[in-house]
Amino acid sequence: MVRLMVPGSKQVFAPAVLLVAIPVVLMMVIAAAFRSQQESAFLAGGVMCMKNGLTYSIPAAFLLWLLLRPGAILYPKLLGTVAGGLAGLAGLSVLEVTCPNLNAFHILVWHAGVVVIGSLGGALLGAAVESIERWRKQKVF
Repeated sequence: MVRLMVPGSKQVFAPAVLLVAIPVVLMMVIAAAFRSQQESAFLAGGVMCMKNGLTYSIPAAFLLWLLLRPGAILYPKLLGTVAGGLAGLAGLSVLEVTCPNLNAFHILVWHAGVVVIGSLGGALLGAAVESIERWRKQKVF
């Protein structure tokens, strides 16, 4: 994230590649570490986990915003996606510690879904910031 703000430095990997590669590797590790089982309340238990994960992700997103706000952000949409994903990872971490359900499908859909929702929410906020900045620049006399 620091490399996406001014003064930036040369990036070792393209940020778009990392945005795809990191979640894919995480999903592969989860799929290898946990076993799939028959689950009777997949939807009901999953919605509860999703709600709990998002509950912890929102304060993490606010704290990340406080950290990122002073920087001059070069790519708001990309940085929003990364920050939202990190906030989602905070929610995922809490779920992995507190959730008693060790079904691989439950973890991949509901727990990792918190990260996906956080990333999408961050991307939407970043896109909104980009469009507001573009609108502001057009209004300058």
